Amino acid sequence: MAFNTFSGALREFPAVGIDRFNIGCEVYVLTHAHSDHLVGLDRVSFNSIVYCTEITKRLVSCDVRYRQKAHLLRPLTCNVTHHIQLEDGTVDMVLVPSYHCPGSAMVLVYDDRQAILFTGDIKCESWWIELSIRNNSELYGFLAGNRRTLDCIYIDSTFGYRGEPYIEMPYNDVGIRGAILLLQMYPKDDAEISFCLRDTILGFEECWAKIQQGLDGVKLDIPLILLSRLKRSDSLADPIYGGWIRSTLNGDYGGSWSLKVGYNNDRQSVSKFNVMLQQCIDFNLPDLVANFWPIDYNTLVEDPDLKLNDTTSKGNQIFEYRGRSFLKPKGRSVLLPSSIKIVFSRHSSYSEIKDLIDCFNPKQVYPCLYLKQTWKNGFSMKRLFLKCCSGSAFVFDDEMRALYGPLHSVDREVVTINRWDFSHCQSEVKFILNATTGNNFKPYDFIGQKSYNASGKDSKLFPEAVNLEKLISGRNEERYKKWINEQQVNYRGIQTNENGIRSILNYENKSHSNSLTQEEASTGCEGSASGNTKGSITDETHDLKRRAPTINKDKRPKLIRKHSCRGKQWGILHRRQETDQKII
Repeated sequence: MAFNTFSGALREFPAVGIDRFNIGCEVYVLTHAHSDHLVGLDRVSFNSIVYCTEITKRLVSCDVRYRQKAHLLRPLTCNVTHHIQLEDGTVDMVLVPSYHCPGSAMVLVYDDRQAILFTGDIKCESWWIELSIRNNSELYGFLAGNRRTLDCIYIDSTFGYRGEPYIEMPYNDVGIRGAILLLQMYPKDDAEISFCLRDTILGFEECWAKIQQGLDGVKLDIPLILLSRLKRSDSLADPIYGGWIRSTLNGDYGGSWSLKVGYNNDRQSVSKFNVMLQQCIDFNLPDLVANFWPIDYNTLVEDPDLKLNDTTSKGNQIFEYRGRSFLKPKGRSVLLPSSIKIVFSRHSSYSEIKDLIDCFNPKQVYPCLYLKQTWKNGFSMKRLFLKCCSGSAFVFDDEMRALYGPLHSVDREVVTINRWDFSHCQSEVKFILNATTGNNFKPYDFIGQKSYNASGKDSKLFPEAVNLEKLISGRNEERYKKWINEQQVNYRGIQTNENGIRSILNYENKSHSNSLTQEEASTGCEGSASGNTKGSITDETHDLKRRAPTINKDKRPKLIRKHSCRGKQWGILHRRQETDQKII
């Protein structure tokens, strides 16, 4: 997981500190209740006023680390201007509910001279921008072209730690609906089959609620510690999460089968087959359908690696295939995986943040999460957001140049990629092979990738691109079934890694004796568990590795791979120059 690195100090309003409580300000603001935004609040000497939402106060107050500071938390009504008295005058402050977790909010601070917007952590999907930005009377005067211009937007820059190409993200609702459709395929009347939602960090309540409402007869089995948190988050005044949390607390819907929330594997040892639902975002469409979607049993019936391990009392069969468990429901010819991935994020992509900034056209932006290495890789605010801003000077860039030296390629194009669109995945594989083989590269089919072009025999089969949403909505169409089956069949020819996972980029050209070694940067992983779970989640996809044809060591450039945090796959190659790392 990436942690907040913002110092807490607002350059425009030095008396106001946000999300850090050890910097000597007059008053403070807390955007939400995640622990990396509470640094310094538990200090014995801290005795300043902290403004936040009502829900955030409830959540922080129930944490034993901060309970003694509850009297300092002053909840403000959202979407209302509040006049905050300081020693040298007054500032106006507005809290705007944000899409990140229950109680989270953006902060607008302004006076007669200056104005800033602090986003906090946020997932600014287009529907949220329309609801909370464009139609918000408190923000309307600051929108692009209106009476006032924001001096700065302090942005959630979590997207930056993943490196370029910056990944695009589907709507969270698309990923949740995909998980619901997969869950519908499992037998629910078998007591020897258990289901568990692994992710319990504040912000995943939306997943719990939508899965509960989207399935017949499901009852959420929530531990007391999480149920207490859920009750403290219950407020219909929250336009983003209020309705979902209320429906979770009130819902039963028959309760013929149970979906556990936040339980450890050892709590489910009585079950013969455990189905684990877990969040992912740094992944890709081909790997998802090949590793975590149902498999046609008839395509594996003669495979010697397929072994029958057990049968439940209801007649459902449990198979092992190359180190992974699958369930074959009685009377059906399908193998269902023991792991279901929910494509879901609580942070924005680069494109989503850019859309938010576009709404305001501020003078400049400042990131709340940054690292030395991201700066070296081109993480310049001028490069990323100049077209969205009315000014051309960026304080963050000046600070980074003073600390780490200048960048020499600030004008190069920003690269994004949508790994939930199959055509983008194809293009990236071709790019990687071209980059790693140099001038001697000759085009050939990459294992697992099939080209569907308008002039070929598949033009009628696939008249449009394959992406996650189309795959979900068209799951029963023969053309999508065929595409999924082709991905899975091709993957079987690729060797598995130590976790039993095979990736399309686990490619090994038999004509080469060695594979290209690439330096890999370590990153965190969004979606760690809390509550009743032990430590961080061990994701099955952490160790996906890419292999590519070997090239002459004397001729090859130094390469750095920027990979995603959930599996070292679908990255991009960078050429290291003396003072900058420029995309090939």
